[in-house]
Amino acid sequence: MKQFFLFLLGGLWPMFLAAQIATVHMDFTEFECTGSNSGILRCKREITVYNERGEYLCNWSCVCHKGSIELKKFEATITEGNGKTTLVKKNDLSKSNYSDNLADDNYRYYYSPRTSSYPMKITYQWEESFNTLLVYPTFYPINHYDVAVDSAFYRIITTDENTLRYHALNFTPDIHTYKQKGKNVLEVGLSHWPAIKRYSDGLPLDEQTPIIYFAPTQCDYKGTHCDMSDWKTYGQWCYALQTGRERLPDDLITKLHAMTDSCTSTKSKVGVVRQFLGETTRYVNVALGIGGYQSRSAEEVYRKGIGDCKALSNYFCAMLHALNIPATYTLIGKKDLLDDMPTFQQLNHVIVQVPLANDTLWVECTNAKYPFDYCPKGHRGHEVILIGEDGGTLAKIQDCTDEENQKSQITEIFLDENGDASLTMRRSCDGIFFDAYLSKIDMRNEELRKFVANQIHLPHPTFEAIDIVQDGHRIDLNLQARSLGWARANGQRLFIPISLQTRSAQKKEQSHVIDRRDIGYYERDTMRIHLPEGFSVESMPKSQVLNSEFGNYEMKIETLANDIVITTQLHSKSGLFSEEKYADWAAFWQEIANIYKKNITLKRD
Repeated sequence: MKQFFLFLLGGLWPMFLAAQIATVHMDFTEFECTGSNSGILRCKREITVYNERGEYLCNWSCVCHKGSIELKKFEATITEGNGKTTLVKKNDLSKSNYSDNLADDNYRYYYSPRTSSYPMKITYQWEESFNTLLVYPTFYPINHYDVAVDSAFYRIITTDENTLRYHALNFTPDIHTYKQKGKNVLEVGLSHWPAIKRYSDGLPLDEQTPIIYFAPTQCDYKGTHCDMSDWKTYGQWCYALQTGRERLPDDLITKLHAMTDSCTSTKSKVGVVRQFLGETTRYVNVALGIGGYQSRSAEEVYRKGIGDCKALSNYFCAMLHALNIPATYTLIGKKDLLDDMPTFQQLNHVIVQVPLANDTLWVECTNAKYPFDYCPKGHRGHEVILIGEDGGTLAKIQDCTDEENQKSQITEIFLDENGDASLTMRRSCDGIFFDAYLSKIDMRNEELRKFVANQIHLPHPTFEAIDIVQDGHRIDLNLQARSLGWARANGQRLFIPISLQTRSAQKKEQSHVIDRRDIGYYERDTMRIHLPEGFSVESMPKSQVLNSEFGNYEMKIETLANDIVITTQLHSKSGLFSEEKYADWAAFWQEIANIYKKNITLKRD
């Protein structure tokens, strides 16, 4: 039988390589509620991984929580492509109490097969016990790109004292419910679901794959009761967890007033307090206590100088409230929340809302690099839950516009008769480009030079000066450099590139939906080239204007005295474009790429 399995896969394996990296033959999940606040999870998963690209799919892990979730049983059978079979028991698993969170009630069991022989067929079977029921397991059988599923089955068994809600995404499930031995049973499955191909500009996986969220309406957790009927009642539980945790010592309140009483506006006071927060605390994810849902007290954060997103946000709120400035503890996670089904899985972070007379600030408290009045790209356009005395209120952070996402560049180039160039450049980054360049602020000089050399056309560079500075909501990259052979020399001619930028054509892929909803932007570039003495322009490309529903591009070339000035502007429009428009989309970017390949030709007089 083993030989037949190897022969079968050996014949089919090449057919799968281009389309998918693995097939899940069976994904079975059963969750049985054994009481109002307890349950047993039983799982079995059979998968064949075809090559090294799917190596991560061979791994298994289980996150447990002290006193809440425990691994009870485990076994696995692993058959490698060379026929070797390995049986794995619970005692063979690795266990890690280490966590990036530093302080955490979680621990993890994991297993990673070591093999270089594919295809690999693996069967994992395990059982977990739950002593709290904040959520029920999610039906999410296709949770990786390029993985097909032959069969997936989910069963949940509840008692009359367990409430059950569910919400399906991206498909219409065929759900069966019935009674068995006095319990309520819900079953759902799917079969023969093809692999979902990954595209760099395609839809995210969770908008394409079948998902069903399951959750109770009421739950008791570590001595607290949570009603998740709606976001309002959910917010009441969150508010109760934070009650009494804003108390600040008198000496800190005195210090806050000393720092802010001379400020001329509420906004400037918020800025001073945010700066104080960044200078006196650091982010450490501490998830002890009530499952990580309740923050450390503000007084403890002040005393120890550390906290997670909950603790730092609660502390920031407490300091603003001490100055009579309104501030709201705010939960954030998935961009679009399920209005009709509050669940814990949708929220994973806390920020602070500060309403002002003519503005609303959304303050990120875990990263002091962000200006206090700047909302990071990862939060823009997200729905959030504002936590107040009356409970939770659903709100939405304003999304950024294309105009807010700008990258502009001004370059002056002095070209000599050999094609070598001395240049100065300033690149200014706003919006999504600000977020992208923020991590470059701390780069060492050598790292920054390598980064720039990979960003622009600068052969054989020598950097005379380079720096990157943050000014409010903008980051400027400045450099002075020399480049050998920046223009290609050939006999009596020099061939000048029309831009420092390089732009590749759109990769040829199968037609697909193009997701540009969050990344519309403008790029503006002005390059002034001082020509060497004894040379004049022999030929140069014509100015270009391209307009389409995907964006607009304009290039203008002028000669001024002994200089050439090239200005370009690109507007890549945000939006969601259908599969039928993919060919036009690719053609638009191909045309722009072709323009960037053109040169200006100089000839020696």
